[in-house]
Amino acid sequence: MATITQAKLPAPHRRAQWYLTRSGESYVNRLYAKFNLEYFDGRLPIYQVKFTSVIRYGVGHQAAGLTHRRTRTIWIDAFEVDQLGLMETLIHEMIHVSGPRWHGDRFADEAVRLTAVGAPVMDGDTITRSACRALGKFHRGERVEG
Repeated sequence: MATITQAKLPAPHRRAQWYLTRSGESYVNRLYAKFNLEYFDGRLPIYQVKFTSVIRYGVGHQAAGLTHRRTRTIWIDAFEVDQLGLMETLIHEMIHVSGPRWHGDRFADEAVRLTAVGAPVMDGDTITRSACRALGKFHRGERVEG
């Protein structure tokens, strides 16, 4: 029997529609519980993970995921993620649940820790602001001032 992370999801052209069903939300909530135990030692509070068709914030910005602390809800854009992207986005949002609200050094340190234990972490999540400053690069699409 396949593990939850190896479960066969529908073909890409049907994936977003499947995510938006009860089966899709049940799957991602089980994944949250599994990742909480496996990568966070079960210390994260219970959050509901829900799919939506679009996540927008600010003017002209779109995201694959969003954490809403007050309602303890993680929103994931069903049309922005494939299976690996779903796991990476969920881990990304779980880092926010664990403490860091912003994409600073604390966030990057947690992403580095999770990478070391084999969690599916987005490539850019392990880059610290100080590293960006040293390289004169951008961090999360914004110029990091030195």
